[in-house]
Amino acid sequence: MILKQIKITEFKGLKDKTLNLSDKVTEIVGDNGTGKSTIKNAYNWVLTGFCEGKKDYKIFNEKGGNNVDVTLIFDEFILQKKATKKTGKTLYTYHTGADVDLMSKVSKTDYTDFVREKIGKLYNVLVDIEQLTGLTNEERKTLFFPLLSSEVVRPSDIIGSDKSDREYLLGSKAYSTDDLKTLADDIRTTNKAVKDKGFEIEALQTNKMTLLKQKEELGDVEKKEESIKILKEKEEQATKEIETLHQLRGDYKSRGAEAIEKQTKSLKDISLVKEKSYLESTYSIKPFENDLFEKKMKLKKFQTLEEGMRCDKCQSVIGKEHREAYIEKLEKEIKKQENVVAGRSQDIKTKDAEWKKAKKSLDQKVNKMQKEIEIGYQKYDAGIRSKEDVRNTFREELEKLKEVSEKIILKKNVLKSLGEMGSNLEVARVKLQNLQYTLNVLKQIQRVALEKVQSSIKEITPEGVTIDLFKENLDGSIADTFDIKCGGVNLATLNDAKRTETLLFLNKKLSGHYLNVEIPIFVDSIEKTQNLDVKSDGRQIILLRVPEKKTTYNKITI
Repeated sequence: MILKQIKITEFKGLKDKTLNLSDKVTEIVGDNGTGKSTIKNAYNWVLTGFCEGKKDYKIFNEKGGNNVDVTLIFDEFILQKKATKKTGKTLYTYHTGADVDLMSKVSKTDYTDFVREKIGKLYNVLVDIEQLTGLTNEERKTLFFPLLSSEVVRPSDIIGSDKSDREYLLGSKAYSTDDLKTLADDIRTTNKAVKDKGFEIEALQTNKMTLLKQKEELGDVEKKEESIKILKEKEEQATKEIETLHQLRGDYKSRGAEAIEKQTKSLKDISLVKEKSYLESTYSIKPFENDLFEKKMKLKKFQTLEEGMRCDKCQSVIGKEHREAYIEKLEKEIKKQENVVAGRSQDIKTKDAEWKKAKKSLDQKVNKMQKEIEIGYQKYDAGIRSKEDVRNTFREELEKLKEVSEKIILKKNVLKSLGEMGSNLEVARVKLQNLQYTLNVLKQIQRVALEKVQSSIKEITPEGVTIDLFKENLDGSIADTFDIKCGGVNLATLNDAKRTETLLFLNKKLSGHYLNVEIPIFVDSIEKTQNLDVKSDGRQIILLRVPEKKTTYNKITI
């Protein structure tokens, strides 16, 4: 791919410039500030849309230009890009032949696709030799990884195999840098796990020694365990007996209350019968008393009646004989009635006395029962107090042995912990052995993988140039790096011209391998071009120089 001509109109500091380039090396010579770098920026802007590393950055002429027009004429196609400052629009045109008159407007997408088809999506990295030394991880992956082996070998497959299978897998498979990166992470993680497991074992052993010391300090406290056990059993037995006494006392109290309640009910029943009989007798005397009262009133009234009056009862005229006879009759009836009333009154007194006597007798029985129950309470309370004294004695003895009991519990816990500690130590040691085995296998895989990755990289680098994408750390893990060496000398220690020459050859190899094209390269630096001896190897190079050195190359002065 040869760049024949560049036409620039009102781009940054250049108002109108046409450059006819050589197929191999062209020197664009001019003093500082004459626009040499602007030519490179215009070239990049057409292909990538970036100027000085930024999107459409200050592309318009600094002296008031409003319409930028840059045309790149290659041997097989033409690209043109125009921009209008006033409207902010950009016009894209391209043609697959070399005839400028056949240029036609296309969409930005079609233009971009066409550029990528001809030059490749890695143009931004490959066009500038400076970017090769400052690639980010992602840019390195984008540039180098597709060129390396992509055959995958999982470390887990190798770790789980026996020695012969492992050697076969290590010898027969290639490794991509993605695999290597995964290996680096696995080794870093496994190495940390090995260290952590070592610290864990160390901590377990320290704890074990502490427990053994505690066991020794506690001595033979278990010998007192039997006496403590007997005391506890006695204390528990006394507690049960106390609970039984409390229960018996409660039952006794319940039975006494029940008996008292029964006697009280009986009292109430008898009282009600006696009281009822008494009341009935009291009420039965009333008619007799009333009749006696009426007779006495009649007698009194009849005694006051005068002779010659008529009797209310017989309507006869009251005479002396009549009145005396009637009064005698009434007096007999009254006396008889008084005898009846007196008899009934005596009966009432008798029943009242019986009721009071029965009530008194039952009250005495209830009081006697209450006293008997109280005596029973006192007996139970005395028994309970006695048992509690016995139990308290056991508790006091146990309290004295509390410290021993605590030591016994502590020693049992220590013995239990020692058993668990031994088990944990054994598990941890087995895990450590497995981790160390895994780490050794991973490192073995890594060594083979590094050799194969470096071998793959070597296939795409010029003779005498080596590239290291990874470096091995002291712990066996690997880290990202990007070292380029020429003849075993690090690129950073070479002089500017030699370093630029190395990068040009590397750029040529990479672009030819990856893109199958040779992209025109601009070299824009006084120091890097001052003593640069560009070999005629078919690569088209445009050197931007100040007018200090004679040259045999195609020279354009601006």
